Amino acid sequence: MNVTVNGKPRDIANGAANNILISSFLRALDVNPRLVAVAVNGDVIAKDQYETARVREGDAVEVVRMVGGGAQ
Repeated sequence: MNVTVNGKPRDIANGAANNILISSFLRALDVNPRLVAVAVNGDVIAKDQYETARVREGDAVEVVRMVGGGAQ
């Protein structure tokens, strides 16, 4: 399945030809779902929807890692 992840084209191997659950998508990228926020085609996906929402062929996905810190 071909998608764009953080602005770069990626081919994600999965059992389904053209869609995958977000939770499975993150596992395929070796990403801990508790430490990221995900947007698909500009829509932020709530963490409680990672087991039901899907990434489809051609989607643009942004995966943002949470980073601690702040002003000093």
